[in-house]
Amino acid sequence: MSFVDKQLTRIVKKTKTSSPLSICKKLDIPIIYLDLGNILGMKSTNKRINVIYVNINTDENKQQFIIAHELAHILLHKGIDTPFMKRVSSNSFIPKIEREANEFAIKLLTSNYSYYENCTIFQVMDDLGIPHDLHYLFNF
Repeated sequence: MSFVDKQLTRIVKKTKTSSPLSICKKLDIPIIYLDLGNILGMKSTNKRINVIYVNINTDENKQQFIIAHELAHILLHKGIDTPFMKRVSSNSFIPKIEREANEFAIKLLTSNYSYYENCTIFQVMDDLGIPHDLHYLFNF
């Protein structure tokens, strides 16, 4: 079982839900909706208090994916400041943590969707607000 799978199993078991909004609520992670310009979402941590920011101008399906993605950063990448890393580093570390966050978000959002059996991957992705360029992460 991969690191992402272990963390996903642990958090779903702990919170008894696979809903990103419900997990945030149970973990006391506020979600703040703001006009973030061309930024879809981000997370911040100050004195061990995590906050997720979501661009209010993004449609609801995509907001769900953004929340799941930022939640993944909080759970998987404690203490890593990706905007700082992007300013000071050009190594492969950033793409790795972004891939992990995307994988976690997709697995979380699709964990209870057995009724998508007759749908294409892209129909599922559209319904859940997952960008099409992440289709390679699907294990449907």
